[in-house]
Amino acid sequence: MARYQSVWIAVIATILSKLDASVTPNPAIQVWNEREIGIHTAGLSAIELRDGRMAFGGHSLLVFDGDNWQSFKIGTASAIRALCLDDSGRLWAGAANEIGYFEPNPDGSLEFISLKSLIPSEIPEITVWNIFKVEAGILFVTTTNLLLWDGRKFRTWPVNSPQYVKAFETKLGVLVQDRVRGVILFNRNGPELFVPQHVYANATIAFASATSTELSLLTAGKTWNFSIPEGKPPQLENTTPNCIPDSSNYATLLRNGTIASATNADGIHLTTLKTSTERQILRSQHTRSIMHLFESSDGALWALGRDHIARISFNTTIFSESHGIAGGQVSAIGAVAQNLVVSTDEGIFIQAGERFHRLTDTPTERAWSIRSPQERIVLAGTISGVLINNGIETFKIDNSTAAFAIEEGPGGELLCGNGDNI
Repeated sequence: MARYQSVWIAVIATILSKLDASVTPNPAIQVWNEREIGIHTAGLSAIELRDGRMAFGGHSLLVFDGDNWQSFKIGTASAIRALCLDDSGRLWAGAANEIGYFEPNPDGSLEFISLKSLIPSEIPEITVWNIFKVEAGILFVTTTNLLLWDGRKFRTWPVNSPQYVKAFETKLGVLVQDRVRGVILFNRNGPELFVPQHVYANATIAFASATSTELSLLTAGKTWNFSIPEGKPPQLENTTPNCIPDSSNYATLLRNGTIASATNADGIHLTTLKTSTERQILRSQHTRSIMHLFESSDGALWALGRDHIARISFNTTIFSESHGIAGGQVSAIGAVAQNLVVSTDEGIFIQAGERFHRLTDTPTERAWSIRSPQERIVLAGTISGVLINNGIETFKIDNSTAAFAIEEGPGGELLCGNGDNI
């Protein structure tokens, strides 16, 4: 299976584009909306499964293998706001008034197993915002309670968060912002008040990072830096400015030390954890109204919007006129011997190292389909026939028939298609 084949389309779509110089880096962005997925796509959570597939929580569970989408219900509930994998690979999920896990069936489908009936009766309703795998079991962070599933029953502790509950997994344990008391640390001993809310002015925490000796709480415009003396509560050392926007919906730490913050209308902000006074901003129609961000193992950043899911790849080379490609509109792309072949409205170009050179001497020659059935052989379908390049010379067969699509047949024959026949 070729995962994310359409990334080449995204790369070519950015060739020769005139981008705002202040908006960097220039990533390739793939987008799926309701039409491609087949179901409403309001994304609230994401996780990468052990087999490499991506799972997204929204009105249902969406599973994507790079080519195909599947949808699985979570009982009668909607709005899957939290997903988590345990050590066995089991997928845990929490939603509005629902809690449990997905069990795989022999046919590959996923069936939701609800644990809602096991929640203590004094908790009539729940809204799950976060799920974490902790030493003692699976921790569910809800609007009113912390629920710990130990494999047999739930243990509960109250929290006070009338709206979205901010919680963060750190090296020290799970940090939860209680809007009445302050930052709660959940570790092997259970929950304890870690930082009283008045210490950080009860500001909304966008992101938190902690080790055994240091704690950083990032709020909009300000980072609160603490030391953690052995056997004592955290001590505020200083505050430093940062570039976390006021409108941040969600923030996550990427593996390269960058914090990515999602906003409603101002794109995705990228800043570093320590020296966070400079930022880069990804602005496009696909980076607005983002509700959740997730970095997959291949380094891509998944941005979940209200009506779409986007995959942002930073490991992308942007080719332009400086590399020898003329023209702006790309009609076809292919590869031969690990080199790209690109056709624009001003010719067909083949890659040689970091540069491209023309495949033909005709500037207006344009290909609509490019294939490479053998190493160092390029086939290009054009308006006037098929171009063949064998690595030494280029020649054309059938100068009178358009070849909008070309493909190698099962017997090695060349199949050509145009608007009227094959």
